[in-house]
Amino acid sequence: MLATPLLKGGAPIKPTRFSYKGRRIRAGDQHLILRLGLLCSTPVFILTLWAFHASHLWSVAWQQVNILNFGETVLAGTDATYLIVSIIVALVICGGLGVLYFKHRPHHYKQLEHRQAIARMILDHSWCEMVDGKSEGWFKDLGKSGKKKVARFPRIWYRMQNGVITLTVRITMDKHQKQLAELESKIEPGLFCETVRKDYYEGYICYEFLYNAELARIGIGDVTVRDGKMKLMHHM
Repeated sequence: MLATPLLKGGAPIKPTRFSYKGRRIRAGDQHLILRLGLLCSTPVFILTLWAFHASHLWSVAWQQVNILNFGETVLAGTDATYLIVSIIVALVICGGLGVLYFKHRPHHYKQLEHRQAIARMILDHSWCEMVDGKSEGWFKDLGKSGKKKVARFPRIWYRMQNGVITLTVRITMDKHQKQLAELESKIEPGLFCETVRKDYYEGYICYEFLYNAELARIGIGDVTVRDGKMKLMHHM
């Protein structure tokens, strides 16, 4: 992640339409961790199975394979025990990669958690425009299915650098403007952080939160004063 660009005096640079503001939070991020987990583990799982069964798969006449005879043509001649072992090995490899990820990239995973939590917060509180999903195909004459779809999701960007979370919110004067202008009341307990800055710009609100403030505080013996400034927290 990129650090927040600063002007002299510590004031953030005004966000613009084309400036980097972080990762955009979208409605689909409510399942962000699951989606990325499947996206990363599925290729590994398939490649592992391919390594076990490559010779058999090359011998299959794929021109004759269809949904009805898949089991008879593809799985025919495959030892059940060998297949189960290959699946177990593939799952173990995927699990091992997951353990390595959690061990070496804990901060990246925490950022994914934050983005997912913010997306769910917006959807749970209906701070976005929803429309009724209509049935299609054979059942289109039955009317509305009752399932809501997101028509417009607020434009919110997230980034975290050195323990500081920055949220940039686009203000469009819609009916959810008040809630988006008071996000700190939800973000602080939800992400276990404290508000350190809130700036208003034309069309934007920029929030800065100190993540895990208890761990960021330094002891009284470590407090230093330099250039007229007293350091009370790490990274700040």
